[in-house]
Amino acid sequence: MRTFPRETSEFLPLTVTLDGDPVTDYEVALAPYGDRPEAWEMAMDLDDAKGVMIDALAPGYWSVWARVTDNPEVPVMLVDTIAIT
Repeated sequence: MRTFPRETSEFLPLTVTLDGDPVTDYEVALAPYGDRPEAWEMAMDLDDAKGVMIDALAPGYWSVWARVTDNPEVPVMLVDTIAIT
């Protein structure tokens, strides 16, 4: 599990796959561990990588979620768990 200090502002690259194939167009959400995601945003692009910015999160465990819009499915997946100290 990756750990970040609460003062950090840091990009977290994510690898999202569907049926073993990498996906480059997806949304992300951060939620306190055990909670369901509520607010989604498009994954951020940084230096040829896709992911989410870790910024201003309260201390504790956080779940990183991805949502892919694919016709007719819209898979939602838990892709990582991080700790904020």
